[in-house]
Amino acid sequence: MDRPEGQDATEACSYIAALDAETILALPDELLALFPEGYAERLSLIDQNAIAQALVAEQLSGQTRERVDVPLPDEWRVEAPEIVTFSFSDIPLAAITINTQTLTESELEAFVSDVLSPRIRELGPVARVEVDGGEVIPASLREQARELEASGQPDGQPAPANATSTTEDATEAEAGEAATPAPAEAEAAAAQPGEAPALPPIWGALTGQVEGVETLDTADDLFELVGTEISGVEISSVADLMNELVVNETARILLDTGLTPEILQYLAENEAGFYENLSPDFLAYVQENQPMLLEALPDDLALPAESSLTLPELWQQLSTNPLMQDRPLQNVEDLQAAGAVETLTQILAASRESGLEIYALELIYSLTPEIVAALVGDNPDFLSDLAAEEPDGLTFFSRPVLESDAFAEFIASTDDATLAEQLQSYVDGAPTVSEERLAALEADEEAFFVDPEAPLLPPSWPPVAGFIGASELDTADDIFNLNNYEGAADLLNSFAASTNGQGLVRDLPLETLQYLATNEARFWENLSGSSVRLLNPDIPVEALPTSIQNRLETGGDVYAPETTITRTNQNPSLVISIFKNADANTVEAWDLVSAELDELDASDDVAIDVAFEQATFITDSLDGVVREGSLGAILAVIMILIFMNLSFRSTLVTSVSIPGSVMIAFVFIYFVPGTVYDLLAPLVDDIGRNTTLGSILVVLLRLFPENITINIMTLSGLTVGIGRVVDDSIVVLENIYRNIQQGTESKLEAILRGTREMSVAIFAATLTTMLVFLPLGLFGGVVGRSSCPLVWPTPMRWPPPT
Repeated sequence: MDRPEGQDATEACSYIAALDAETILALPDELLALFPEGYAERLSLIDQNAIAQALVAEQLSGQTRERVDVPLPDEWRVEAPEIVTFSFSDIPLAAITINTQTLTESELEAFVSDVLSPRIRELGPVARVEVDGGEVIPASLREQARELEASGQPDGQPAPANATSTTEDATEAEAGEAATPAPAEAEAAAAQPGEAPALPPIWGALTGQVEGVETLDTADDLFELVGTEISGVEISSVADLMNELVVNETARILLDTGLTPEILQYLAENEAGFYENLSPDFLAYVQENQPMLLEALPDDLALPAESSLTLPELWQQLSTNPLMQDRPLQNVEDLQAAGAVETLTQILAASRESGLEIYALELIYSLTPEIVAALVGDNPDFLSDLAAEEPDGLTFFSRPVLESDAFAEFIASTDDATLAEQLQSYVDGAPTVSEERLAALEADEEAFFVDPEAPLLPPSWPPVAGFIGASELDTADDIFNLNNYEGAADLLNSFAASTNGQGLVRDLPLETLQYLATNEARFWENLSGSSVRLLNPDIPVEALPTSIQNRLETGGDVYAPETTITRTNQNPSLVISIFKNADANTVEAWDLVSAELDELDASDDVAIDVAFEQATFITDSLDGVVREGSLGAILAVIMILIFMNLSFRSTLVTSVSIPGSVMIAFVFIYFVPGTVYDLLAPLVDDIGRNTTLGSILVVLLRLFPENITINIMTLSGLTVGIGRVVDDSIVVLENIYRNIQQGTESKLEAILRGTREMSVAIFAATLTTMLVFLPLGLFGGVVGRSSCPLVWPTPMRWPPPT
């Protein structure tokens, strides 16, 4: 984690800033120790508090938190190198286009996918068929394009609120209004005797967490949760469900938003012992947060004693940490039982050690004068003991606490003159440490956007403010004051991605959405497909922007045109790439495919054109090599005839060597490489490729492939070999004639001597030709595979006549 000289901490922490609290808490301690000093300052305040809370809980409980495996963010992921393999079978056998003048794009695609592609795939040599090009444009987009072209109005604007609709639309709207009961009527209908009262929409968030539960619309659906597990806890009864929800800080929102006396009464009527099984935590929650529910509780139900000294919300969140189950800090009595001085000292030590002292400051700053007075009443030396352990901790208290009688007595009685002077300066009006630190945090935040005309947010939104780092979520303008999101669209997208937040997106009315779009550029364009699909179904589709209407028509995702659009003869067309099997003969495969395409092309609905195919190139090349080789052989014979003084016998002898050498070369190509490969390959596997002998055998294996086919490279090598044969034949014949002219005793002796005299020179010339082309066969990969067929026939020659 050391950074180069000259690089500041901001640059060194760029990757760390991408981590969130969950990921950092999952890292082992030895890795966290390597993080640079001050890394926590790059994190959001919510992440800082979450990390500090976990570390403080460890310190207070004396336990070690359980590490969970969480994925690293995308910025940390290093993609494994992609290994791209290539073979000649990756080259398409053919590319064809199919177009139509009578069919639509959809019908053309259906013809290709249902008729043409299956028939071609059934052919034995064909490996696969790929279709590219074409485009199906939604009808609404085409209509929109026509309207824009006619009116010139820019896209993406919502329909005016006072826009008039057609008579048919108006009729449908009136029918919809008549069929939809008013909210009050619906609530009254839901609360009829014997019927289960309706649950608030946010309860539907549980359906995504519990397998087998599809709906949570009414109170009777809650009984479907009995016997299931929620967040790893088995629910034994509906009362048990309530008890679990009240202790889960995240799930408590389900109780905060719309739990009514009617729902509790219905549950009690249908579950024996419901009231008796409610936990003291639930009853305390009702007393403090939902007093209207008290009317649903029986008179003889014992309620916990009310306490006005409940610790602030930040302490309540600390108590929800799993490590704090045996040491809760929910009220003053809990703090006194744990030892207030010792607890605050441990909190300060754990926060300071992790570089997250701001968390300890917020905890101490949140304590009220009444709480501090209760702590001093229980332990008169509370402030003195805290000053002895952590004198800086006293400076973290809020101004009302510093101005309280308890602090006035401490300032007058303490022996620490410096501390007393500092605290007295705060009482006299100097900014406190807490005020300065918190003001600095607020200064780092963007200026708040306040709009008195902003519409109210639905009732389900305010309770989630604390979960997303907002001070409040009462009106739509509060959404623009969130520092943890890039904008309103980003917030809705994050809700849509969570089963707990989908109901929040669904609750937004059209007025609020239009307000967000007015105050945020590209709001509609930045909504994810999930967010669009979750829009309130009661919103008339025609009131939404045209782009959103199109996305709803295509499933909510952003419409994206195809990367390739093809036209043939100005008609919509598709490009079809046909690939053959690696071991299939290219010419034979194309012959089969061509016959099939000719049959399909007979239809009047489609026209098939061949853009590219390999077979013709191969056959033309082979024909060219054969033609040019034959022409070269004929010209060579003519030249031999001329230079042999029109001796047909000598010319015939030389001419016979050409086809003889070619046939011998074919015999060698067919039998030798595969035979040698079969002998050497097992030896390489047994010896190993990393040994010296194994490396030598691998080189030989490159010269002796499993098989060599007749192709352009093979015929090119034969052409070179023919030239060598003609040269050697002429040289030997000329030397034989020289021996005859010198008076050799017999023609047989002249032939033997003439051949013997030239054998070394011819062998050297042939060996030179072999060595010239031999390195091509030693190349690996595609070059070696393509060059080896050229090497084999090049040095093959028919022995000179004897």
